[in-house]
Amino acid sequence: YPNPFTDRVDVRFSIGLKKGNDELKIYDVSGRLVRSFSVPTDYSVLHNTIMWDGKDSKGKMVPSGIYFCKLKIGKTILTRKFLRVR
Repeated sequence: YPNPFTDRVDVRFSIGLKKGNDELKIYDVSGRLVRSFSVPTDYSVLHNTIMWDGKDSKGKMVPSGIYFCKLKIGKTILTRKFLRVR
């Protein structure tokens, strides 16, 4: 939320038991890894939010375009599409 976004996007999710090595990764349309986040809490049954500020791993703002969010929790992988507009 929101989608499309200009400044930041919040990725909200709920998980049961965290398995370890769980992550959220942002990719551009060419498949290049833009940013990576660790899932923040162990053994959380609460709602979690990871905020992406539209910057890559070097701190530079990414250009307008389509981005994919890939959330991996255990063996479950969810992918969602975001649109960045300036």
